[in-house]
Amino acid sequence: IINPESRKITIIPTCIDYNKFEIKKYNNAIPIIGWIGGDHNYPQLDRLLPVLNDVGKEHQFKLVVIGGNEYKRTNINFDLEFKKWSLTNEKENINGFDIGIMPLDNSEQSKGKGGFKLIQYLGMGVAPVASNITINKDILINEKYGFLADDDDEWRGYLIKLLINKSL
Repeated sequence: IINPESRKITIIPTCIDYNKFEIKKYNNAIPIIGWIGGDHNYPQLDRLLPVLNDVGKEHQFKLVVIGGNEYKRTNINFDLEFKKWSLTNEKENINGFDIGIMPLDNSEQSKGKGGFKLIQYLGMGVAPVASNITINKDILINEKYGFLADDDDEWRGYLIKLLINKSL
C-alpha cells in the first residue's frame, strides 16, 4: 500500500490463521509429494516432471496435484493422483502431503507470486521445497524451514533427502 502523504511503502504479507490448520502427522506408507494451484500454473509443475521422473527411478512416492481442470501426464514413472480443488477440502488435502513443492521459473509472472503455497505448507507442518526466487527467499530459510532449489540438481537432491529421511 502506498501512502501518498508519506511516500512510504507498507508491505502487508500474506498470512493464514494457524489456529485453523491441523499439524501434519507423517504416517503415509508411500510418501506424498504435493502441489496445489490453479491449472493455469500447471506449466510450472510440468517443468519439474523430468526431475520427478529421475527421483522416481530409485525412490517410491506419489505426486498429488490439487487444481482446477484435471492434471494428466504420460511417460512418468511415479504414481500421480489428481484432486479437484475446493475450499471445503483444501486443508485436508494439503495435510495429506509429506512434501509440498512450489516450482517457479524466473518469469515476470512468477516474480509476482505471493508464496501462499509455502505459507500453507509451513502452517500445516508439510516440508516445503521451492524455487529459490523472489518471495520464496523471504518465506523460507534454506535447510532450516524448508529447501530452496536453484536448479534441477538441487531439486533432485532436496527431494531425495526428504524422501529418505522422514525426520526432516
